[in-house]
Amino acid sequence: MKAPAFRCRGASAALPTPYRLGRVDFSAFEALCKRLIDRGIAALVPCGTTGEAPLLMAEEHHQVIATAVAAAAGRVPVIAGAGSSNTAAAVELARSAERAGASALLCVTPCYLKPSQAGMMMHFRTIHDATGLPIILYDVPVRTGCALDDVTVRRLAELPRIAGLKDATGTSRALPGCVAASGLTSCCCRATMPASRPSVWPAATAAFR
Repeated sequence: MKAPAFRCRGASAALPTPYRLGRVDFSAFEALCKRLIDRGIAALVPCGTTGEAPLLMAEEHHQVIATAVAAAAGRVPVIAGAGSSNTAAAVELARSAERAGASALLCVTPCYLKPSQAGMMMHFRTIHDATGLPIILYDVPVRTGCALDDVTVRRLAELPRIAGLKDATGTSRALPGCVAASGLTSCCCRATMPASRPSVWPAATAAFR
């Protein structure tokens, strides 16, 4: 049975990364984080798809997460994006996020390469074993070109720190079934779903253990 290492319930904000004259505007980013917290957001999610994480240099990635952690000041958790098609690079991003004080990691499937389910198992297991943070799987095939099978989700859920699933497939997986069977809880992200697939949960709603 999984230990309840990470809890978050409510709306979580996938944060944009503001720029000014070609550089990350950390003052504007900090102000955005504080504004969202003051208005009742349940968690901050820096360096995800909305934050255009692939554009960030490694040090910028670390500083963005550290800024979110400082702005949160323990009031809400910070779920840090740590995704890369390169497993070693994803591990470094995850470790950097852990050093920055993140509460959990959001790890997306490797984009463009279309790995096998066995390959994605190894990818996520390697990240899991390299850090001590809870991990939320991120399945968004419309952007990555690959999807997690339900069987793979169940197998990954057996790892002790796989805490949840961000489901942007537009399927019914977020309903009782795969997620319930795996022991995970789930969130759905309407913004990244195909237009023909209605969301089964409100946008950016999260409920993780």
